[in-house]
Amino acid sequence: MLPMGLRFASLSFVIACVSGSGCAAGPEDPPSVAGKSADEQAEIAVDVACEYTARCGIVSVACADCDGDDCGGCIVEVETITYDDCVQEIGSEYEERFACEALTASQAANVDECLAALVDLPCPDPAELEAWANGELDGDRPGALPSACDATEEIGQSCEDELPGGDEGMEPDPG
Repeated sequence: MLPMGLRFASLSFVIACVSGSGCAAGPEDPPSVAGKSADEQAEIAVDVACEYTARCGIVSVACADCDGDDCGGCIVEVETITYDDCVQEIGSEYEERFACEALTASQAANVDECLAALVDLPCPDPAELEAWANGELDGDRPGALPSACDATEEIGQSCEDELPGGDEGMEPDPG
C-alpha cells in the first residue's frame, strides 16, 4: 500500500479563458481542496499523489539488522508504479477518508500546502538517500516530504476502524 504522504503528486489544471480577453497562458493555480466537496478533495489528492508517485516511484530504504554489528548497511530500492495502478490502489481509500468527516481549516491548509509542494518536488535521489541512510551524509533525510504532508495522516482518523487496513501504510515516506 502506498504511504499517505507519498500519494500526493502533481496536478495540472486547465487554464480558463476569460471572456473577451482571449486565452493567455499564465501561472497555474496550485492544487487546492479548500472549499471543495469530499469527493472533489479525494479526487484532487489522488491525482496529485499518483502523479508524484508515477513520476518518482515508491522509494524504500532497507537496513540490515545485525544486533548492532555492521553487516551490510542500508540499500535503497525504487519501485515504479503507473498512474493508473496508483489510482486503483488508493482511490477508494481516499474517497472513504475524505468522506469520513469534513476537513478542518487546518487540515485543508496542510493538504493544500502538501499538494502545492509536491507539484514541483524533485524525486529523491536513491544514491544520496542510501549515503544518508548509511551515515555518510549528515542532516535531514534527502527527498523528505514537506512536514505539511505528515499532517495529512489524521484525515479520516475517526473512521479508521471502519476503513480497510486501518492506518497500515499511511506513513508518508518518499524515500
